[in-house]
Amino acid sequence: MLAAIGKLGAPAPVEFEAACDVAGGGVLAGEWGRLLGLDRIPEVRTLREKVDWLCQDLGRAREWNAQLAQDWMARSDSADVYFYCDGHVRVYHGEKTPLPRHYVARERLCWRATVDYWVNAMDGQPFLYLNQEVDPGLIQTLKNDVVPWLEQLAPKTAEQEQRLAEDPRAHWFTLVFDREGYSPELFAELLAKRIAILTYQKFPQQDWPVEQFAAHRVELAGGQKVTLKLSERGTRWSNQLWLREMRKLTESGHQAAMLTTNFSAPLPLLAASMFARWCQENFFRYMREQYGLDRLVEYGSELIADLTSVVNPQWRRLDSQIRSKTGQQQRLHLIDSRCFQVPMSHDVGHCGHGSTSLDDESRRSMSRAV
Repeated sequence: MLAAIGKLGAPAPVEFEAACDVAGGGVLAGEWGRLLGLDRIPEVRTLREKVDWLCQDLGRAREWNAQLAQDWMARSDSADVYFYCDGHVRVYHGEKTPLPRHYVARERLCWRATVDYWVNAMDGQPFLYLNQEVDPGLIQTLKNDVVPWLEQLAPKTAEQEQRLAEDPRAHWFTLVFDREGYSPELFAELLAKRIAILTYQKFPQQDWPVEQFAAHRVELAGGQKVTLKLSERGTRWSNQLWLREMRKLTESGHQAAMLTTNFSAPLPLLAASMFARWCQENFFRYMREQYGLDRLVEYGSELIADLTSVVNPQWRRLDSQIRSKTGQQQRLHLIDSRCFQVPMSHDVGHCGHGSTSLDDESRRSMSRAV
């Protein structure tokens, strides 16, 4: 390690070789991927010096990541490629700087943290990592960072180019994300770039008739085969965007709604691809437990650019109050519609089945809503 960073002098070799003892102390690694496979573990200080040395040239780490990702993506033998994008909240417990607070779902608390965005394959293999000190949200991250990166590095075969030229509804690849990326404008922009989306329907309407669901044999990402009750329709939005809306009927009667602009893949494959998002969640959990994903590499800090746009805290507080009052108003309207529709066969002074006084029930419901 010391020889690799030039701390042992002239007699010691400076190239990576097979693991062996070096005169004067230290151990050389065979290659970067086997760094922690040595017969002895370097000190944390030594590792930080190595990382600092590797990051002296700005952009080198990103170039290395791009070359690895391009090589990994080229190994895929599937004609229809799916990329999964999701954010991971990395909590910071130090006192170097007051980072913004983020909601940590696994702890159900708001902590000071940064958000890391990852792009993975269906099996969880990582392609891209982005750290956002000031989180602009998944939609802006997709527009400004993820999509340009994929446009530059995602493979495009001659067969795909021919299909894109012949079929105006054909797509290059499919981008899968959760409801945080729900945006009709974003869907239209990606479709114009021949990029399909696959996500959950954020605002599903009424449930579909159960008779419209049919049993399909679906092979999941892990190879398991299950039977799912699926159904689909076509839907056109106000911005004239045409999408496929799909739903899965669970045993409890719940209908999970999904949207896609992938018009060529069969319904069972799209359902399996949507539910494969859990492979990315499992990747986060495995990396956090086994490889210290949330640990800091160094204790240094950097200044954020002055042109970085952030949300005004006062606006955020007012917006939160407006959302709260709107929710309360909607719940009160729901109570009015349910409790003040009195059946003709019962006494006017009673609600529902006539077993409870309308005034008492309304008062209790309204107090719960407010």
